[in-house]
Amino acid sequence: MTDLITSSNSFHPTLFLTPLGWIFVLAVNIVGFRRAELSRIKDKVFSQVEELFVDIKDKISERSCTENSLDDLLAPRITLLELRVNQFVRKSGFELLSSESISEMRDKPFQWLNETGNFERMISDFEYKILEEIEKKYSKWLFERWWQSAFRIIKDNWKSIAIVVMCLLFSLYLF
Repeated sequence: MTDLITSSNSFHPTLFLTPLGWIFVLAVNIVGFRRAELSRIKDKVFSQVEELFVDIKDKISERSCTENSLDDLLAPRITLLELRVNQFVRKSGFELLSSESISEMRDKPFQWLNETGNFERMISDFEYKILEEIEKKYSKWLFERWWQSAFRIIKDNWKSIAIVVMCLLFSLYLF
């Protein structure tokens, strides 16, 4: 320990740089874990949308499909989808899927019931539109808004960060 204090009673740079490096690594890990979690949520939303549209195609292609049976399919699935989208918003502060798109997902399948033409093409086009919106918004958040996520983490954890900084300053003061 005496090697870390120079002859003029000043601190050795490693006493200051080591905790600073730990803080940097901790911050990088937190951001990485947050991104991985948000990526998992986005992938889950993506797969839920794909599964929903497969089931919609199957349901509408049945001749016995009624509005009630279609509503029984849509209501719980879209509610779960909304739950995941809201989870993404709470954790990132960024909207993954607009409320207008979710509303359209609730309404459009009932219009397809009355179609006599190629309803499968309309379903596929709408599914592509929804999936494209998810990917565009996620990419925008991931590549253009990363700093907002980092700021949000700091804002949400400012008390913990302040305690760590004060402990570090106190430990440096003791030496």
